[in-house]
Order: sequence, then C-alpha cells, then structure tokens
Amino acid sequence: MLLPMFPAYYIFNSLLCLLLALHIVWTWLILQLVYNSISAGKMEGDIRSSSSDMSDSPPSANHSNQHTPHRSTGKKDA
Repeated sequence: MLLPMFPAYYIFNSLLCLLLALHIVWTWLILQLVYNSISAGKMEGDIRSSSSDMSDSPPSANHSNQHTPHRSTGKKDA
C-alpha cells in the first residue's frame, strides 16, 4: 500500500531545492574569489620593510639594540 503524498512533502522538497541553490551560489562565489585572488598576482616582497632600509637607518633607530623595560603585571614579587 502506498501512502498518499501529504502537503509537508512539497514544503520539504522546496526547502531542499532552496538549500541546493544556496550551495551552488556560495560555491560559485567562493570559486570566483579564489580565482580573482590567484589571477591578481602576488606581491614581490614584504612591502613593510626591506633590507636596504635597515642598513640605511642609524644605529640608534635600530630597536634590537635598545633595552625594553619589562611590563608590570600589577603583582608584586615576593
């Protein structure tokens, strides 16, 4: 004996089709983003600093030679 189709069947199927459509749209958007980021090119180096800038700076500007004080944590040493 076959069961008759009930109205919730159409609701479930329409929601599943909507979910499938959302998956397809999001997949397309993600693939488009990946393609654009790959095809845009890569940076040729770190734009923040270069080795020539470090050698041109005076030794007093070099932060590695300076002693940095320790931060206090608010606790007193016992």
